[in-house]
Amino acid sequence: AGLPDFSALKFTKYNQYDLIAREIIPWLIKKVTAQNEKIALLVNRNLTAQILSDRLKGVNIDHFRISGYDMFERTTAKSLMSFLQIVNDSAGRASIVRLLYSQHIIDTLKNSENFVKEAYDNSTDLIELLENNNTTKLEAFFAKASTRDIVVFDTETTGLDTLNDDVIQIAAVRIREGKKAGEVDIYINTDKDISATQKVHKITREKLDSDGVSHKDGIQQFIDFCGENSILVAHNLNYDFNILTQNYKRHVSEGLAFADVLGGKENFFDSLTFVRQIYPKSKNKDLKNYKLETLLDYLKLEGENNHNALFDTRATANLVIRLLKDGKQTTAVQKSFILENDKYI
Repeated sequence: AGLPDFSALKFTKYNQYDLIAREIIPWLIKKVTAQNEKIALLVNRNLTAQILSDRLKGVNIDHFRISGYDMFERTTAKSLMSFLQIVNDSAGRASIVRLLYSQHIIDTLKNSENFVKEAYDNSTDLIELLENNNTTKLEAFFAKASTRDIVVFDTETTGLDTLNDDVIQIAAVRIREGKKAGEVDIYINTDKDISATQKVHKITREKLDSDGVSHKDGIQQFIDFCGENSILVAHNLNYDFNILTQNYKRHVSEGLAFADVLGGKENFFDSLTFVRQIYPKSKNKDLKNYKLETLLDYLKLEGENNHNALFDTRATANLVIRLLKDGKQTTAVQKSFILENDKYI
């Protein structure tokens, strides 16, 4: 009540602290003095507290400042956060740098930075080694691909909410001994609104009504196509895997996990991970990004990325066949780096 019209002050990022100190704080002081109260200013950074304190001194307003060294800038806190990011599968290179240094595996932060950079320059993701018992995912993929079929898959959905949206199309292409060996294209009906996402995947309500099966039947058809001894690959796997996992739980079975039906999460691989290692930006400077469409053009592969699961899966299958040829040299580079740096790894 009784708040002045401060909008007339025309705040900018350059004058905001001066205006707070010269206009707003004096008004607040008059307001609370009569009630024998105090004012507290909560700011989001120590630097902001310092700037405001300087401005208040400049207009002779008595105050005291409670701020200091940021807890999250302390070595212990940084090390703990790096560890938690790694455990939570959300870590970047900086987390590994910090972990190697804080655990006295490497003597200085600079040397740790250099080691991690060298690892990535040699196509080696150190976090993968933590997760896979000192084996890279690419090496694990090649080991399994030598004796099993590869099933490349993709989905189209009613939205991006992996917990609640529905899968409405699953497409898969089988690769056997480096060649395509069959495909499946499954449409699944849904009672959810598809008008927003139809602009992307071009799947109509009429298509689902005429060709769509139930969620249970559609997901089971996909599982049957994969079989018991295949490994599965998707480009940017996490989204497709997570939404299929939730759809399986909601529509098929709450008792058994989707991944376990197909041999466990270790049987799922992300082609996006592999292309980043096989075609690193440091050696492929003309490669703008790792989107499927960009890779098809860069590697001169057949296929199109048009957001229909079947066409996208066919294109990804062509990419995977190329990775089977180009990736062997990368696994050799990885093995060599791991052997040379065994004492750290």
